[in-house]
Amino acid sequence: SPSMDVYPNPVVGRILQIQFSGYPSGTYSLALYDGKGQQFSFPVIQIQDGQSIHSIKIPQLLSTGIYRLKVIGPGNTRATKTINISDQ
Repeated sequence: SPSMDVYPNPVVGRILQIQFSGYPSGTYSLALYDGKGQQFSFPVIQIQDGQSIHSIKIPQLLSTGIYRLKVIGPGNTRATKTINISDQ
């Protein structure tokens, strides 16, 4: 079954690593949602052969706090993780 790991969590240094395992190859969209439901989108990523690791730079305009990371891929594949953005 597909799995998605996000690290480090809390995010430090504004770089988030996402590791996908068992996901179908294809194009995936990423978005962060804050506690008010405001969406912050990122460029799409490509997953091939079901496994990949992607580094995502978190923009400075996002304040520290708790966010939901949502990933949507082929066939409406969905995954969600809670992440904490820290400035430390």
